[in-house]
Formats: sequence, C-alpha cells, structure tokens
Amino acid sequence: MTIKCGDKLPNVYLHENTPDSKVNISELAAGKKVIIVGVPGAFTPCCSKDYVPDFISDCGKYKSKGVDEIVCISVNDPYVMAAWGKDLNAGGKVRMLADGNGAFTKALGLEKDFADTLGTSSSRCKRFSMYAEDGVVKKLFVEPDGHSVTCSKSENLLSQFTDILVLRIVDMLPNINSKIHIEINVQKAKKNFPTCPTNGANISQVNIVSSETPKMCQIVASNAYHCSP
Repeated sequence: MTIKCGDKLPNVYLHENTPDSKVNISELAAGKKVIIVGVPGAFTPCCSKDYVPDFISDCGKYKSKGVDEIVCISVNDPYVMAAWGKDLNAGGKVRMLADGNGAFTKALGLEKDFADTLGTSSSRCKRFSMYAEDGVVKKLFVEPDGHSVTCSKSENLLSQFTDILVLRIVDMLPNINSKIHIEINVQKAKKNFPTCPTNGANISQVNIVSSETPKMCQIVASNAYHCSP
C-alpha cells in the first residue's frame, strides 16, 4: 500500500556515508519538520543537473520556514550516495541517505522497475518529495510516471508552506510585566500590513497562545518564522 498524507513514516534504517552508519528515518523525523526527497538513482542526469540541486539551493528557504532536515534517499549503496552528495556540494544542506536494500522504498509502496531507463531490473524508488512533521506525512508529491520532474520539484513543495508572523504583545501597565505571544497565520500577498517583516501579509487567523491577556497592550513586530503546510 502506498503511503499517504496522515500516515506515519516507517520504522526503517537507512545508511549515511558507510554501511556502519545507520539512520532510523522514523527516529530522525521524531519531533522535527523534515523534507524527504526520493529519486530513482544517484548520478542520473536529471537528478544531478536540476532536481536535487534545487533542493540544495532552496535549503535556506526551507530552514526559514521551520524545516529542520532535508533528506535525499535512493536505492544505492552509502558510498555512492556520499560521493554524489560531495559532487553536488550537499554538505550541511541535504543529507544523502542510502536505501541499499530498498526496504524504505518498499515500506512506502513507491518501488518501481526502471529497466527501460536505467538498464537495471532491480526495483528503484519513484521520484517523490514529502514533508513530514513529527514523523507524520503532511504533504506528498509522487511523479505519476515515477521519473518525470513535475509535481515533486522543490518549487512546488515550497509553495505549499504558509507563513506565520509572530508578534509580541507587551503589557503597557507600569506595574505588570506579563507578556503573551500570538501567532498570526499570514500569506504573502498585498502590502497591507506595513510592520510585517515579510513585506506585507493578509491576516487570516489569530491564535492566542497564552490565556493571560493584559488589559492594555501594544503590538510590537517581532521575529518572523514560518509554519508547516
């Protein structure tokens, strides 16, 4: 059965750099916001020229939206994945993890025979991109034919995120120092919110995080960060 939004990531081990370095994908994603990208093979022309490099170059954008890790997986051995990552200058941006025996790919239900395109009869991974939060899949884009670059590209995944502007409400009464925070879900659209550090936003929802609301307060623009899709 193919994994879908709302499902938990499988409890499967991948490898990073060497066969001795195991990474449990479920543990890696626990309590984190993670992007997982799957590709048919390392060093393939399409994956090396644009697809994975786009996720590498967009790393800062993902981080600004609260993403903790970006992971690229392929049914290759860890030495090949490590060499590919070095060739792409992925260090510190995208972790290159090997699904050597295809256990993770099979657990996702995304295996495919790429004999016609890669000249191998062994199952490989369909091209996909995924956003998971605390180990639960929130967004998933799988290429219909398994290898084209359309819905799963970084540009499309980035467009799924909604910005959050964090404002600090500071009590203005002289003898009270209580502070609360509110979260305002916003979308970058029109410049109708001049104090927004993200150059304008439409306010769509306000969530009071603390119940201790001062009687008199002043809204002061604080740092901006971003929420999950």
